[in-house]
Amino acid sequence: MHDHHPAGRVLGGHPDPVQRQDDLIPGGHVLSGGTKMTATGKRRGRVLTGVLALAAAAGMSVVATGTAQALPEQCPDKHFCVWEHTGYQGRFFSAPGSVANIGAYMNDRTTSYWNRTDTWITLYNDSNYGGSCLVSVPPGGSSYNVSSSVNDRMTSFRTGKFC
Repeated sequence: MHDHHPAGRVLGGHPDPVQRQDDLIPGGHVLSGGTKMTATGKRRGRVLTGVLALAAAAGMSVVATGTAQALPEQCPDKHFCVWEHTGYQGRFFSAPGSVANIGAYMNDRTTSYWNRTDTWITLYNDSNYGGSCLVSVPPGGSSYNVSSSVNDRMTSFRTGKFC
C-alpha cells in the first residue's frame, strides 16, 4: 500500500477563494490564472509562494502562467493525470504514483483522465483508497468523458488493478 503523497502538479482553473495549506499536495505545485489583490488573493499568493519554494527545493521545475488551460499535451510522461471537465479541460492534476487524498482543489471533480504510467491505476471515491473502487485504468488508458459512475467522485488513486 502506498500511503505517501508524491509530488503532484496542478494547472489551470482557479483555486478556491481561500485555499488552506493542507488543501495542497505536499511537494506539488499550483499553476493558476491571475490572482486579484484582495485579502484572499494575498493569502493565496503566500500559499503559492510557499509551494513554489518547496517545489524548487525538491528540484522540480515550476512554470507560472496567467491563463493556463490544461490539455492532454500537458500530462507529463510517467504520470496519471486528471481534468475537471470533458475533453481534458479545466482544473488539472497529475502525479507519478499513488495519492491518498487528492485535496480540495480536485476532490470529486474528475471528468477526464489519462494514465501515462507503465502500471494500472485504480480510482477510489474516498481518501486512503477507501469507499467504492470506481475504475481501474490500464497503462496508456484514457477517457475523454468518464461514465456517470465515475464522474466527479474520485478522492484518491493508487497504482495497481483492484476493481
